[in-house]
Amino acid sequence: MSDPLCRDEYVSAGYCIVKAVPREDWLGEGLLPETILSASGCRCSSIPDTWAIRWTGMTDKGRLEDAAEFGLDGDGLEALLAWTDAAWADERLRWSNVLSSPAVAREVVARFVPDCADLHIIGLGLARPRAEQFPVAPPEMCETGQCCKRGLPGVYETLALRQPLVEGAQPLGFEILGYSHDATPPCSWLCNSLHQPVAEALDIRPNAAGFIDTEADAQKVADYCNRDDVPSEPVVWHPWLIVEYAP
Repeated sequence: MSDPLCRDEYVSAGYCIVKAVPREDWLGEGLLPETILSASGCRCSSIPDTWAIRWTGMTDKGRLEDAAEFGLDGDGLEALLAWTDAAWADERLRWSNVLSSPAVAREVVARFVPDCADLHIIGLGLARPRAEQFPVAPPEMCETGQCCKRGLPGVYETLALRQPLVEGAQPLGFEILGYSHDATPPCSWLCNSLHQPVAEALDIRPNAAGFIDTEADAQKVADYCNRDDVPSEPVVWHPWLIVEYAP
């Protein structure tokens, strides 16, 4: 897709390194590309993430299993854990997979996974009027004390900075994502296969990259996902601009 709007019209929600995956059979054929790219941890794994943060309490076995997906052995995992220790301290990394810039993402790729296939550096942006209305902190996190233990989700912290997306990206389109009021990763509209009823009800289809081409159409899809009679996850859905940076 072409650049939809001036980048200053979108507020950065941070940057992630995600691994594209083959389209699962239950998502069906015809509407989505053979390879799925998503900002949702339900659909695509990312590096770093909870498995690469030392104090999350994961078992060594679990960490190694997740690290192996990116081609990391025990030594590589330990090196990454040391990096995330420092990156967490100076806010290059925010909970749980949100990086502060494409440059930091490129550093991770170059140092730890230079030969890992299907990695993509993506940025998330929210239209400025929506970003102004986005909650500063999920209330349920503060009620349960998770703010103190983990900090806010990185998307919330990054949006609060009100910075534009870094230049030099290729816009891919809009993904319909829902953030719950806790520290869990966002859900994608694909988690409920909503691309299929949306195509029938709204005549809106994903582009070749698997995203919605225009913000206007993406908002229509988000409104559809937020309806009480639609079997979607119980989150608030928004259209998020997804852009990609060269590694």
